[in-house]
Amino acid sequence: MPDETLITKKKSAPFILLQFASCIFVTFLLSTFILLNLVPAAPQLSLNANKNRNACPAYGCISSPIDNQTVILSSELYSTTSCQLGCLFTRQGPSHSVNQDRSFLIRPFLTKQQAAFAIKEESFLVAILDGHGVLGHEVAEYARTELPGIVADKLNARQCCQSDDWIQQQLKDAFAELQKKVPVHSGQRGGCTASVTLRIGEKLYFANAGDGRTILVYGKPNATVLYHTRFDKPHLPDERVRIESSGGRIHTPPQNPAMSRVIVFSKAANETIGLAMSRSIGDSEWKEIGVTAEPIVDVVPIESLERQFIVAASDGLWDLRRIEFLARQLTNNLYETGLDKSLPEKLPLFVDRIAPTKGYQDDISVVIVPL
Repeated sequence: MPDETLITKKKSAPFILLQFASCIFVTFLLSTFILLNLVPAAPQLSLNANKNRNACPAYGCISSPIDNQTVILSSELYSTTSCQLGCLFTRQGPSHSVNQDRSFLIRPFLTKQQAAFAIKEESFLVAILDGHGVLGHEVAEYARTELPGIVADKLNARQCCQSDDWIQQQLKDAFAELQKKVPVHSGQRGGCTASVTLRIGEKLYFANAGDGRTILVYGKPNATVLYHTRFDKPHLPDERVRIESSGGRIHTPPQNPAMSRVIVFSKAANETIGLAMSRSIGDSEWKEIGVTAEPIVDVVPIESLERQFIVAASDGLWDLRRIEFLARQLTNNLYETGLDKSLPEKLPLFVDRIAPTKGYQDDISVVIVPL
């Protein structure tokens, strides 16, 4: 019996250890499951968040695009190897606690009817979104994630015969829908400008609301600015008429009219605030007195693709130099021999040279898109 008892103990020791190890493993799995369900996941690029084609936006998503060659870039991603389709760069202002700029480039930007053709037209959608106010970054981020899908849905509404006037109206309607969908709290304490360019075939559709800007440049040898969007400022005659007829008040410094402001006593902030632009997304308290989300939409035919490119940037860049100077500098520094392969490395250096971090405080974002 003593021998049998000893044998029993020898058999049970490994068994007990196995049970103990099993308990630890089960506890680990349970803990991991709880952590994965309680701890928020790291932020993902919303245009690429869902791998289910049915859940992708109307224009497709990077993991399951309508066209397998679709490239989707956003201000959360920065291309460091090639700028053949476009480059994005953003730099947070030294005095800002958060970068309020957002941007995206989707190329090609195919609607359903375009994707059905064997030979597809060249297309893209690019935007600069510059937030302002306490929650401007939230409005800009919302616009970044939602606007491409809204635009695609608008364009998908008609299967053929999309005239220039019709496309212009769809872009205006897309901005209006975006404005309605901005989360209430974010829109009360912030807003963003939006400078959007849509290419369909050999035409460019520029939709601009606010003081972001997009320019179309013909590169070497002359670096000519073929087109640029307008800074929507309150002192401009058409903007002043609309705002003042809606009961708004505009302060215009006599020596510097471009620094004009739309003045509102904000109930949300409990203070008087001046808005630096006459068109924007969000800014709900200003919408009551004539500030509008409706963009000015222009159509520009592309007459020659050679050495042409688009530059979209937040006002942090345009405030520093005239657009002609920037066009020359970009052409000379970034497009020395056609499309410079070192552009991803040169672009941050270019911005730092134009706007040294020690002397300039605003966020700066730039998107360059070769045609």
